[in-house]
Amino acid sequence: MKTQKIKNIFLVTTLLSLVSCASEGAQKIIEVDPSIFWAVSGNEKVLKNRDRADYEYLKKDLIQLSMCQGEYEVGQLVISPKNDVKNYYASIDGLINQEGRTISKQNIEVLGAKYLNVREIYDSDTGSKPGRYPDALVPIDALREYNDNQIPANENQSIYLKVKTDINQTPGLYRGDLKITIDGAVLYYPVEVMVYDTKVNPETHTKSIFLNNWHFQNGELDTTADKYTDYNREIYKYRLSGHLLTQEPISTHSDLEIERYADLAYADMQIPGCSSVCLPYITTYVSVPKVEMSFDETVMKKYLSAFFIKSIQNNYNMFKKTSVYMGFIDEPDDVGISERAKYVCDRYRIVIEQTANELDNYYRSHPLHDEIIQSLRDIPNVVTCSWSETFDGHIDTYCPKANFYNTPEQRAHYDFQKEKWWYTCVYPRAPYPTYHIEDTLSSARLLSWMQSNYDVTGNLYWSTNVYSKLINGVYHGIDDYYSGDADRYPGVNGDGYLFYPGGQYGLDYPVGSVRLEAIRDGLEEFELLYNLKESYKTLELDNSSMFDFLIPYCYEGTIVNARTLEMERAREDLIGLSLANQNGSDFLVTKSERNYENSSVNLEFYAKSGSTIKVNGFALSPISSYKEGNIFKTTVEAKQETNIAKIEVIYDDKVSVINHNLGGKSDKYDGNALSSCFSKYNASVAVSTTSLDEYGEVVKLDIGKTSGKRQSIKLEGSFINQLDSTVKSLSFNIINPTTEDLTLSIGNRFAAIVYDSFFLENIILKPGLNTVTINLSNVRWNDLLRLNYLTLTLGDNTSTDEEAKTIYMKNVIVSYKQGGN
Repeated sequence: MKTQKIKNIFLVTTLLSLVSCASEGAQKIIEVDPSIFWAVSGNEKVLKNRDRADYEYLKKDLIQLSMCQGEYEVGQLVISPKNDVKNYYASIDGLINQEGRTISKQNIEVLGAKYLNVREIYDSDTGSKPGRYPDALVPIDALREYNDNQIPANENQSIYLKVKTDINQTPGLYRGDLKITIDGAVLYYPVEVMVYDTKVNPETHTKSIFLNNWHFQNGELDTTADKYTDYNREIYKYRLSGHLLTQEPISTHSDLEIERYADLAYADMQIPGCSSVCLPYITTYVSVPKVEMSFDETVMKKYLSAFFIKSIQNNYNMFKKTSVYMGFIDEPDDVGISERAKYVCDRYRIVIEQTANELDNYYRSHPLHDEIIQSLRDIPNVVTCSWSETFDGHIDTYCPKANFYNTPEQRAHYDFQKEKWWYTCVYPRAPYPTYHIEDTLSSARLLSWMQSNYDVTGNLYWSTNVYSKLINGVYHGIDDYYSGDADRYPGVNGDGYLFYPGGQYGLDYPVGSVRLEAIRDGLEEFELLYNLKESYKTLELDNSSMFDFLIPYCYEGTIVNARTLEMERAREDLIGLSLANQNGSDFLVTKSERNYENSSVNLEFYAKSGSTIKVNGFALSPISSYKEGNIFKTTVEAKQETNIAKIEVIYDDKVSVINHNLGGKSDKYDGNALSSCFSKYNASVAVSTTSLDEYGEVVKLDIGKTSGKRQSIKLEGSFINQLDSTVKSLSFNIINPTTEDLTLSIGNRFAAIVYDSFFLENIILKPGLNTVTINLSNVRWNDLLRLNYLTLTLGDNTSTDEEAKTIYMKNVIVSYKQGGN
């Protein structure tokens, strides 16, 4: 159908072109040349100076979006002219479905990308290259007005189509055409938007602190309070919140100013995108050794009291959206102010409790009184550091970097918190989630999926608008905000700014970036996940299986694996689950478990009574009843490069279909295949095959003693040398036959590197069978070439003498990516 539509456009535009040539002065309508005009997902960064052939596997023959009701999505058309373009322009008159329903022109924005220069790649694990990266998205009318709409020959220029659906948008397929004018010639490029019958919550169920007060004046040439407010109001449109509502310093924090701030806070909290408002504070000096600075406790109490009164007056609990973030205890473990942070956190807890006890005596008959007082006690004091014994008992709301949530052991440190927070900045680096320019948009987007997965409520980001460059500790002005260098902060591209100064294009609001669009996409998907998690809660089911189902090819822990295709597939699955569970307790995934040894997936579902569940055309029989429904179970083979489980949920003649991509195949290398693959590295090894009653045939590895070094052996052979970019992971099933823990590290040597390095260090092998997995999704194979060998090392990095040991290798599993991508 899509191909036929384009062919029809070719025919019509060719005829119109002939007609226009016969009429002097008429616009010439030209054909769509797919080598010059090509569509690609809005989730992909198309570099200005990168060969269009590099994006061949992502190209589409039309701008195509799938949307829920009440969300934004962006599509992307790339123009790659063979000759210089003196001016380009694009517009659209709306979209229409077969019944005549429309997505109006007012709900569609056409934007042109501006490109920043990335001279050096600092996030090396992205595999990215230097070049000009798209970031700012400027309204195309502004580009034309400022004569900034040229395209040099053989460069790429992206046009973004931002579509918003109303919360009650009629579901269905909407079509239209993007009208593009190139140096006076016109062509029409097809647009399709599929709107699904499932809603994104208007309310935002995450919290955030994205500071908007850094040097915005430099770019806007406007220091007024109204301009500061413009930034706070604009960021709400991305489901994010700023820090303070008024630009510091508030002159005296007088009673009148405090009351006015409470008024502003209440008004902003009514905006759906506003999820958090921070309390202002005054720093004071205290004569406590190693502390020196704290906050004015009287002023803090006044703000809390003002918020309490405003909550009572408006019958609205403002404290549910209130946070505290005090910059003078920022990153205390990094900058040597641990004693100050402990003192301030202790005093904050005392002030909160004193204020709550005092206010508890007032308005006791008010219906929200108890809830308001409890929420006051729960206001998080967000401190940007990871858990440590130093701060144990002092900090109530740790806000670690996202990489400190990577393992279950790390995440367990924050289980005590009433509200979990995290942040990103210069660090972590990819493959952990970042907002850095050279990183993928999937990385920025999946951070919100991880928040849902690990129950992290809040996200902090230090600045959205550093319109300056830091050089030797001093901020300097920037000549070109839109096309200059991306590393305004040393050693990182894009950190500290997500906005661009709108005043440069005569706009009274800041210009957003592709990264902000990706962040909002992730937050909208968080809301779909939120609704599903509420259903699990209602049915008293564990929601972890939903994430096992959705994200195995997207991320592990907080390490991002997904690029555009994986991101699109995961989103399709999420929408499919939302549609199947439309009434809140209709259909949920209760198990999604990959069996790598036989390349299959075990699936289990809950569905309400009266439902029919089919997988790949076969109707499942319920294995048990549960609550108001039944549990269904099946196993699906996954032995092809791409493996699909077509899941049909049928209820009351309504059919919901989830085409779930199970991922790629897996290959198992057992005892016979492995017996010739081990050899000495710095410890001798005797290799034999044997049979263990519980585990079957295994490879026995008798590793000789070492003196002054750890025990290391090599794992090599053809299957190691043949690993490439199609591989997702390697899993080792290792048997520790002792009754004590053993420490294992797994190293590597690539053909392009003259030294060994480690994939994993200091993994604990418990007695019995252990599965140890290496993620290979982010290996830069083009740079590193072939994997020559792996090393298996016993003992930690303090080991000097190791006695002889025996371990067993049951098998090694090679797991492949979806479709070999």
